[in-house]
Amino acid sequence: MDWLGYAQRIQSPNGVYILAWSDAETVLTRRGEYRQRKGSYALFENEDLILSGKLQRPNDGKVADNGNFIFNDWMFQIHEKGTFYAIDRNGETLIRKRFRANLFRNELSLDGRFAVCQTANSDNDDGARLTFFDLKARDILWHCHPPDWGTDSYEFDADKEILYLKYRDGSIFRYSFGGEFLDAERWEDERLKRINGFELHFMARQKINSLEDIFDSRIVNEIFLLLETALQRGLDPYLNEQAAIHRTMGEMFEKLRQMNKAIEHYEKALDLNPRIGLKRKLQAIKQKYAGQDTRS
Repeated sequence: MDWLGYAQRIQSPNGVYILAWSDAETVLTRRGEYRQRKGSYALFENEDLILSGKLQRPNDGKVADNGNFIFNDWMFQIHEKGTFYAIDRNGETLIRKRFRANLFRNELSLDGRFAVCQTANSDNDDGARLTFFDLKARDILWHCHPPDWGTDSYEFDADKEILYLKYRDGSIFRYSFGGEFLDAERWEDERLKRINGFELHFMARQKINSLEDIFDSRIVNEIFLLLETALQRGLDPYLNEQAAIHRTMGEMFEKLRQMNKAIEHYEKALDLNPRIGLKRKLQAIKQKYAGQDTRS
């Protein structure tokens, strides 16, 4: 078969189409110079070649039951960038969207109507972006930065108009075809199970900065839960971060006027990191409250 000359290939769900492609290759010219030769692709219908073309670095090909197909073009890049392509069975480009970030994953609906692509992390707004395309309208319907960009796969439910984001740990989260994140509340619960101690400490600091009333017991309890969980979440080798968390806990107890507990955590912070900058403060607190009952 003609597609055997290509490095990769994929078949449409109904078995009618085969999309085959090869990435760019480096070749030696007659002048003894190395240069990159563009990658190529081909579309077969019932084993007959109906279309062929070239892109700089075609990857992650998908083909639908109607012959529409997509690629992430990794491009000949010096800086982070990539171009998403959607093309129909006649070779007409339906979507060409360039991003200032490397392309990570993509997916195409079974009927070829919708597609998504996801970029990897980057230092600009295109980084970690999920973009949803309507190929019939040849337009972007919406884009967002999902809570976790490391999605393993996507699935379209055209009847319910839902896009499923699937992760390797078995978690599934949903976006509507209109771009609404349908599982925002559940994500917050799941997020606490996923993230590391550094991130939990950062979340706690954010809550502290936004805390208007120290007597809001619900928020205060949430902060302490985040900090206590952070100490249990992979920070054994990171003594300085453990010290920083104990310092934060001490500051919270100091705000609550629970000075015994504040002193306890300040002392733990100093034991872990003597240069954390608490010696004078701790000494002053001990002198001020010497002989007093510092419990709340």
